[in-house]
Amino acid sequence: MGNKTFYGKAMVVDTSAKFTVIAQFITSDGTSTGSLAEILRLYIPSNNSRPKLPPSTSQAYTS
Repeated sequence: MGNKTFYGKAMVVDTSAKFTVIAQFITSDGTSTGSLAEILRLYIPSNNSRPKLPPSTSQAYTS
């Protein structure tokens, strides 16, 4: 994850303020016992209800 401007103080995910991280573990077959295929992380700032996604997945997010 080479984006140096996404996560840090005064950046998209501002680490100087509280935020919540939600992780979703996605398997190759969509079951709880399948092989892990992807980990999706959502960053929710305490002052904003819209999740912040890492740049590689932000195009896939629709509200």
